[in-house]
Amino acid sequence: MEVKFHNIDQVDDSLLKYAVIVSRYKGKWIFCKNKTRKWELPGGTREEGEPILNTAKRELYEETGAKEYDIKPICAYSINSYGLLFFAEIKELGDLPDSEIEKIDFFDDIPDELSFPLYHPKHFDKVRFMFEKNIHKELITQRLKLRLLNKNDRELIFKLRSDLNVIQHTGIKQYTNIDEADPYIKKIEQGMEDFSCLMWTINISSINSPIGTLCFWNFSSDKKRAEIGYDLLPEYWGQGYALEAIKAALPFGFLQCGFNCILAYPVEENLASCRVLEKAGFNLIEKKSCKEVNEDCIICKYKINKG
Repeated sequence: MEVKFHNIDQVDDSLLKYAVIVSRYKGKWIFCKNKTRKWELPGGTREEGEPILNTAKRELYEETGAKEYDIKPICAYSINSYGLLFFAEIKELGDLPDSEIEKIDFFDDIPDELSFPLYHPKHFDKVRFMFEKNIHKELITQRLKLRLLNKNDRELIFKLRSDLNVIQHTGIKQYTNIDEADPYIKKIEQGMEDFSCLMWTINISSINSPIGTLCFWNFSSDKKRAEIGYDLLPEYWGQGYALEAIKAALPFGFLQCGFNCILAYPVEENLASCRVLEKAGFNLIEKKSCKEVNEDCIICKYKINKG
């Protein structure tokens, strides 16, 4: 069964049957050890006539002992029925009440042994990504500022995807109208909400001008592996901007997104891109034919591990 996320205003309050709370205390994520199950996020069933926020507060106290905290709804979700996902920043913990919870513990990442391995990683990733995204809307380097893509970047996307020099090694269909950028941006924005991709625009700080994009995408199902992609307007090639942007994004991918490894797949004839990846610390793993691009195309698989 798939976990789907929805805007809160898209789901009638009467349909919300459950509350799940992703919570932190002193920079650590809190998970509960159930007496008869494994590790799980705080949460439970809404009682009859109970406001869903009260459900979340009650479950947070009963399963963690939280006494003082800030809590806010993140989004609705659905599996077989609907629930509401919350984030809580806990300021003070009291004694754990007598309940089905044996103990709580504090983690830098989601634990391996879970009661609900098909659902709670999705809930956790949704909140963690939104939390980190809000803190790291921008990545700053000596010359560049990377900010998250938005609908106002249609001109940049059109310039990149209409330029044959940029797309020649990608298999992307050439754009001929700026309106073609809008559905692409909308798809990326939805992907960032779902934590299935992340894209920044690359901007030169001194002139506040966008010159390209960099993205993480094609995440593995456990969100531990991702692919990196990037492109620049041709007039900015050969000046070290791509390498500078990649070096800024890699720590974010490993430390904030939780990736264990990041992959890249340039074509063999794109020697400049291959050199950039190698300078950034990627290792060439293999080469293989890719007829989807053209008959003679050879794809290089590069990889860098968290480390």
